[in-house]
Amino acid sequence: MARQMVAQAEKNTNCPKKPNKMPIRMKTMLLIASLILANLLNGAAQTKPTKEAEQVQRAITGVFDGFAGLDFGKVMRHCTPDLIILEDGVVWNADSVSAALNRRKDPGFKRVNAFDFLQTEIQGDVAWTSYYNTADFEIDGRSRKVKWLESAVLVKQRNEWKVKLLHSTVIRPKQK
Repeated sequence: MARQMVAQAEKNTNCPKKPNKMPIRMKTMLLIASLILANLLNGAAQTKPTKEAEQVQRAITGVFDGFAGLDFGKVMRHCTPDLIILEDGVVWNADSVSAALNRRKDPGFKRVNAFDFLQTEIQGDVAWTSYYNTADFEIDGRSRKVKWLESAVLVKQRNEWKVKLLHSTVIRPKQK
């Protein structure tokens, strides 16, 4: 009964017909345009790191430049004397890093690092950062690539950022 009354009222009052549904092709185009716009806005929202964050990140890259050059002095220029490195279940300090670099003195050794910083935060004289570190090694003519997910805590000493703690997890290839 109620349906009949609504139908009769629509006939008598010249109510506009219900709009046609949007064609599927139009919906698809609208969805694609929305996704493109969202992606562009997201890219525009990502900001360049501050100068202070860049200094933190340069301290990290400086440490690994020292590792690549087997140069303990260069590593420690970017670290505190009480450095602790936690890598794959092993605890390293400045002495163990020095010993490892001295054992590796090999003219056939080459290491190139690449970094993808995920986040860098600074609170006063303390900073922390997380990043992917990829190293391409060449040892005695054999090539090898290793990737880590790492985080570090740095402190500011005499206006320079120094690594105090570095945590490193090897990303192992997935088993098939």
